[in-house]
Amino acid sequence: MKLKQNDVVVFFGDSVTDTCHQVKQDYPYGSGYVNMVDSHINTNYCDLNVRVWNKGINGNRTKDLVARVKEDVLDLHPNMVFILIGVNDAWRSYDQNDPTSVEQFVKNYKTILDAIRAADTTTQIVMMSPFIIPSVEWVLNFKDDLDEKTKAVIDLAKEYQIPLIPLHELMPQYDQKLPGMVSFDGVHPSVVGHALIAQQIIQYLLG
Repeated sequence: MKLKQNDVVVFFGDSVTDTCHQVKQDYPYGSGYVNMVDSHINTNYCDLNVRVWNKGINGNRTKDLVARVKEDVLDLHPNMVFILIGVNDAWRSYDQNDPTSVEQFVKNYKTILDAIRAADTTTQIVMMSPFIIPSVEWVLNFKDDLDEKTKAVIDLAKEYQIPLIPLHELMPQYDQKLPGMVSFDGVHPSVVGHALIAQQIIQYLLG
């Protein structure tokens, strides 16, 4: 069990993390995997008094996380931070002709990691690789771009010796077993997709 008494856990990312938590005041954890993880923790380990924060924002890229890492992560003094970011860094090159180079992506990601470690060396960081569901054809338009950024995430996890949850492998594998049930558009998880992500996080926390 990696969770301890009074731990603060932050989930930092984009819309996959957000799941409308910002626009629903009575739904602070959103409707996705963060909500599921929080529910599991506080149902089964309520005596630990763990505080979960959803700090995902729809449409965010690595540059946006750099801009808000102090307010949305450091100022909360977390014991553990889960980071899931990258799909919009690739997607914007396709739908808005606003690319993020791999070099800039790596620089941004390193800035985030360095800021967290500089604030508190005891904070545990867990990286989750960005993913798409290749069986949904339109996402293939930016798959090569995302593949480069996913490799960068894997390399950064090794360089910083940070645990990595390989969603880029797991989610397409789940899609093969459950065709059409993991994501409705190839980017955003369905309820089933969110449950699968939550399962990976819970397994990590309990390991």
